[in-house]
Amino acid sequence: MHDYTNMGSTGSSKVWWQTIWCSVVFCIWKKRNAVIFNQQDIDSRSLIDDITFVSWSWLKQFDSAFRFSLVQWMSNTSACLNGPTSA
Repeated sequence: MHDYTNMGSTGSSKVWWQTIWCSVVFCIWKKRNAVIFNQQDIDSRSLIDDITFVSWSWLKQFDSAFRFSLVQWMSNTSACLNGPTSA
């Protein structure tokens, strides 16, 4: 389990966590619909990848303080979250 205890609840980190939460709900909703309406199987790795990509793309689009590349975000999300102003 990742250690997220150093993250604050103010400024960019709070917005980032809210964005991640919304991306999780959005991606689960999309997967649920795919399972129900298109008879697709659930692939947890694919779901995690979707959540990671959607959260990165939303953060990149809407927060100028978010300066991480997709490669950085996909390979070490916890390091990115622990240092939102250090990018």
